[in-house]
Amino acid sequence: TSALVTGEAITVVARKVNDPRFDALITRFRGGAGMSILLRDDPKFLTKVRDALAQNRVVALLIDQDSRGGGVFVPFFGRPAHSPPGAAILALRTKAPVVSV
Repeated sequence: TSALVTGEAITVVARKVNDPRFDALITRFRGGAGMSILLRDDPKFLTKVRDALAQNRVVALLIDQDSRGGGVFVPFFGRPAHSPPGAAILALRTKAPVVSV
């Protein structure tokens, strides 16, 4: 279901894909679904996330890849998976609710 269908204003936090052609394809799909995209490597990333939340946008953190840096290992389908703390930290700092899907 696209953001256009649900009526929700969605901001997606993602990283740029290494292959420029694949990155362009994903960006086009997300934009076509009515999503705005924030790159997590953007120096103003946190400010932009806070701005999106202040505008009552849904902020989706796409955590489908192992990430570097701090975090904890949690069981995921019986195997330990590295889980970054970003969503929890964001929720604590902004009082925004977190929903895992």
